Amino acid sequence: MIYYFGDSHTAGIGYQGCPNSDKFEPHIPYSYYLTEMLKMKSKNLARPGRNFILNVGDLISNLSEIESRAKLVIFQTQNFCNPLLRFDKFSPDESLMNLVVTSYLLNKNPDANKLVDAHFSEKDKETMINWSLKFEENRSYYEYEYIVNIFRFLTKKGIQCKILNWTWAHTIKLPENEFVFNLNGNWNALNFFNKNMKVITITQETNGEWEDGHTTNKCNRKLAKVLLKELDLKKLH
Repeated sequence: MIYYFGDSHTAGIGYQGCPNSDKFEPHIPYSYYLTEMLKMKSKNLARPGRNFILNVGDLISNLSEIESRAKLVIFQTQNFCNPLLRFDKFSPDESLMNLVVTSYLLNKNPDANKLVDAHFSEKDKETMINWSLKFEENRSYYEYEYIVNIFRFLTKKGIQCKILNWTWAHTIKLPENEFVFNLNGNWNALNFFNKNMKVITITQETNGEWEDGHTTNKCNRKLAKVLLKELDLKKLH
């Protein structure tokens, strides 16, 4: 069994936001292609928009099942500068309880901004943004080490574990470890795509008809092939 953790790059978005499903194919993530290539069962625990630290929590929450069933675990990272703040009063249905500071305060979520405006002064928001941009990524260094330590534990149980860094860290050097996919000398997926693909995003592929920054299915298939080469296939079957 393969276990995947990550955000929309691993979960896929299908036709979400697609203006014409008769004209365009859905967004299919690398995880789908890799699972097909390996001919294995998989459990995809990635979720679109999932915050980095919440994915670490999901990994911890599923450790017992992983220990008993997994052959391979892949953890896809995203931004390291997206801290969470818990505000129960924001949303009765819990959809906005976990406030992602940089995303919400930089006007990427209008609904959340209304709530933020109601509870925080401009000085409060400036303080949160400054903290997030200047210091938060440095704290994520330690959260990243949680993954490394968990993977060292799982490796002793005979489970193959890999980290797929989707993007780079802006202010820190991520701790060196034995689990990161090398991607032909590129330590994150965006560098790999930029060096190997002319058309990278759905927006580019559709000439702006479908405005979406996710990578194309062609990119995702190519990535899956590169990931496959870095796996120890003998230990998976």
